[in-house]
Amino acid sequence: WREIFGMGLGFVLVSAPTGVDGGRRLVSGLKNRATTRASTSAQTLAPLERKVSEIEEAEERASLCQRNLNVKAFSVGATAGLIGSMIGAGGGIVLTPLMTTVLMLSQHEAHGTALVAVALSSFLGSVAYARGGSVNLFAAGILCGAAVITARLGAMRSQQIDAKKLRACFGGFLLVLAVFIQAQSLFTLFAGPPAADFAKMTASKIGILLGAGSGTGFISGLLGIGGGTLMVPVLTVFAGLTQKVAQGTALAAMVLPAIIGCLTYVSQRCVKANVLPGLLTGVSIGAFLGGNFALNMPETLLRLFCGVIFVLTGCKLLGFI
Repeated sequence: WREIFGMGLGFVLVSAPTGVDGGRRLVSGLKNRATTRASTSAQTLAPLERKVSEIEEAEERASLCQRNLNVKAFSVGATAGLIGSMIGAGGGIVLTPLMTTVLMLSQHEAHGTALVAVALSSFLGSVAYARGGSVNLFAAGILCGAAVITARLGAMRSQQIDAKKLRACFGGFLLVLAVFIQAQSLFTLFAGPPAADFAKMTASKIGILLGAGSGTGFISGLLGIGGGTLMVPVLTVFAGLTQKVAQGTALAAMVLPAIIGCLTYVSQRCVKANVLPGLLTGVSIGAFLGGNFALNMPETLLRLFCGVIFVLTGCKLLGFI
């Protein structure tokens, strides 16, 4: 309106002394000036508009990448939670190699992030076992108390070891464990099933539990696993628990140590928060289903399943497959 008013006023003022032609020339000049200003403004805004468009495209790509990451993380979490609960582990033994190969995390990031999921998986899996009466709380308490002390030490030690060496240690540990589990099956075959009587707790059994808890806590923090893979054979062979009770007890015992180890990794910035939403959702579903499946499986089949998983994972980490 100011432009129009100005042009009209100029037309009136100029038209009086110079005639209509002079007024028209003034109006034409004003129009040209307005057009030039508009063109200059458009040229100034064009780069800003392109920048805004680039930012919007980048945000859309980032959103798409995050959705894809959530889907992958959910699949990894569900697989690890299912297998982990079925073998009496928190799932870290499966999570760690899957996160380095599927989610492309570094070895240290995989260990730290796995412990977050292990804590949740252990809790949900132990709930499923407890509903079936397959958790010995007394043994779980002793194991947990010992593991809590050493879990932080293992997590701190992990940062001082090269990632390749850490990966090789993890793979070798799984292969040894697979052999141990099958030897345990043969021992049970010839010696008979364990009595699983903790009412008559002896000093030797308490010592076994304390030793297993201490070693498991350190390994849990070091390798980013729940530690149930080590606890279960010890509980069945040396402490006299059945396979199912040993698995449920191991899961219950590793909840608190996994949380402590996880907090240490968080302080060292080795936990990838962007994968946690999908990962924890998948672990929650898989762990609860795995615990219920395990309660309905024969113990011999459970041990065979554990051994196969450990061998495949260990060979993969060592580069054999």
